[in-house]
Order: sequence, then C-alpha cells, then structure tokens
Amino acid sequence: MLVALVGIIFAIVRWKQHPNVSLLAILGFSLVLANRMVWFLFQVWQFANFPYSSWTLTLFRVVSVLLTVVSYGLLVAAIFGSRSVPNPKDPSNVS
Repeated sequence: MLVALVGIIFAIVRWKQHPNVSLLAILGFSLVLANRMVWFLFQVWQFANFPYSSWTLTLFRVVSVLLTVVSYGLLVAAIFGSRSVPNPKDPSNVS
C-alpha cells in the first residue's frame, strides 16, 4: 500500500509533464489501493459474520482478482503509453 501511495504522489508531481500517463498511473494505483483496503475490510466482516461460509469469500476473491487485473493493466498502459518514437533522421537523436 505504501508503494501505491508513493506512486500516486509521484504521478501527481509529474502531472504537468505527462498528464495522460499520470492519469493512468493515478487510476491504476488508486484501484490497487482501494482493492487492498476493501479486501481487508471484507475479510474482517466476513470472518466475524460468516466464519464457515466459503462462497462469499470465493466470490469476493474473483472480484478482487478482476480488479487487480484491471489496475495492473492501467499501470502497464501508463508505463508504455504516450511515448513518442524518435525520428532516425533527426540530427539531435545521436546515440
């Protein structure tokens, strides 16, 4: 959760340079953070109210995995998105 908070702060700081990438990163990290917090609260509630029920836990695990996949997809899109391809004919592109 600390990594998600640092990622959100870093994306906010870099918003002016890369607004689209920062938006995707903020959405991805926020979804990771929300998913973890809701998962924790659900486990506390579920074990207090239904200690022997497995169907609610299974259902919530499926939803949690789907949200995790979406959040990591947003983070991958932020990593690889909005990148410009260097022009090989540009003389300032000397490697």
